[in-house]
Amino acid sequence: MRKYIILNTVAATAGDLTTPGQGVVKVTGDLQGFKRGDVDEIAVLPFVNETLEIVRVTAAAAPAANTTYQFTIEQTVLGKKKQALVSYFTGATTPSASAFGIAITAVLQGLINSNQLEVSAVAHATGNGGVDITALTGYAVFYVKQLSGVVAASTLATATSSGNLSASGTTITMAQNPTAAFTVGSLVKLSGWTGTAVINGRTAAQGVTLRVATIVANTNVTFTASTVTGSITAAVTTYALIASQSRGLGQSFIDLGFIAGGSPSVSVVAANAYHEVVVKGGSFAGKSMAQEDLAPLDTRYLISSTASAANALLLLARFVEVKNYFGPGVTTVDPLLLD
Repeated sequence: MRKYIILNTVAATAGDLTTPGQGVVKVTGDLQGFKRGDVDEIAVLPFVNETLEIVRVTAAAAPAANTTYQFTIEQTVLGKKKQALVSYFTGATTPSASAFGIAITAVLQGLINSNQLEVSAVAHATGNGGVDITALTGYAVFYVKQLSGVVAASTLATATSSGNLSASGTTITMAQNPTAAFTVGSLVKLSGWTGTAVINGRTAAQGVTLRVATIVANTNVTFTASTVTGSITAAVTTYALIASQSRGLGQSFIDLGFIAGGSPSVSVVAANAYHEVVVKGGSFAGKSMAQEDLAPLDTRYLISSTASAANALLLLARFVEVKNYFGPGVTTVDPLLLD
């Protein structure tokens, strides 16, 4: 049976998690806790901000007469994949860039009006003409595919950072000025750093997608990785903001019917952003002479980042240490986590 433990006020220095010994892990509000050796999975899922995709579709060359321009938009709505074909035939008259943009936008708007897509569309009049397509709240991600006569490019922030990338443990810092394009909780793909560093198993050539952890205005952006091996030398890196669905909003948990949890019971706050830690495995159910019986365990800790983002991140880091059997602030095995 799944249970939820809600932490709206998070203690400093990861004080909500304690290890009294014999492998036991206690968390504020969870009277039972769990034994590290009895759980199979500890998954740390930080909240993710919704970032709406914005794609500009333009004619690949100056619009021509008697030519068909088309592309397909694909998105998932309420768990079902939707596809809609946007197709525009210019006719005998060569359209201007402005006329082309207005016409192809009108075709797309017709699909929107008939509830085939959850996006908005604005004509793009310059260059070769085209349309700017923006996702709607709740349906943040869409894809433009099967292009004919047109090109498409996301207009979310992408560039080369203005400073160096560095790593301290699993904290990745990107010097960046300005930082206006970033928000805590957004997803960013980093690539092209200099050095031997492998981040979350990904090389500089492959790139890695990380969540923004903190921002120092017009100075730097930090990310938290799971693993970092090797080093980053005087690096310049490229970055690209990634369209993403939101994860961890209090209202989302309420909509799913999870409104409170823990002892004493604490309510989910609709406006809060929650990190989620999933602990699955077994919990003590009794003993026979032959074996220790374990009942299924599925505990979800909802850790609010709203009151203190820093405290919440420290508690997440402590869960990661417990996952690895490490003591607080070290990378060596903690005897208190062993049976």
